[in-house]
Amino acid sequence: MWLLPLFLPKFTKDNTVESSFRNRENAKQLIDFGGLKYGLCSPSDIDLTIEWKGLTFAFVEVKRKGTPLTVGQRLYFEHIVKAINAGGKHAVALFVEHDEIPVEQDVMAKDCKVLSAYGRDERWVDIKPQNYNLKDYLQKIYLHHLDRNNLTH
Repeated sequence: MWLLPLFLPKFTKDNTVESSFRNRENAKQLIDFGGLKYGLCSPSDIDLTIEWKGLTFAFVEVKRKGTPLTVGQRLYFEHIVKAINAGGKHAVALFVEHDEIPVEQDVMAKDCKVLSAYGRDERWVDIKPQNYNLKDYLQKIYLHHLDRNNLTH
């Protein structure tokens, strides 16, 4: 049986991405992690993740402006990035924010402002002064991936 993903790009006539939602109604349905606690640990969701050829991984948490990462989220991102990097691959976690907008409106991840990044140096680096949006920062990671792995577009 083939399962279609909920999020596939939808292109406009001028070939720009309109939305990544394939089935908006299904995307509205929340997944409740209630009852899934093991010791002090409970599940976490990652707002966005992308990988390039199994060599470079980016994990992104999106929050409304002024909302911090929880301690559990911060530790989860630190642990997963350390584990991937220890295995000889490259990983980074990004914390991004969006302006407060009405809940009826979609948050465009590409426009979110990157606040901080956690990577190979095993510390959260303040990215906010560099004024990156997520699209541009992921492009920077992608280009680094290509260079680091001697790959081309």
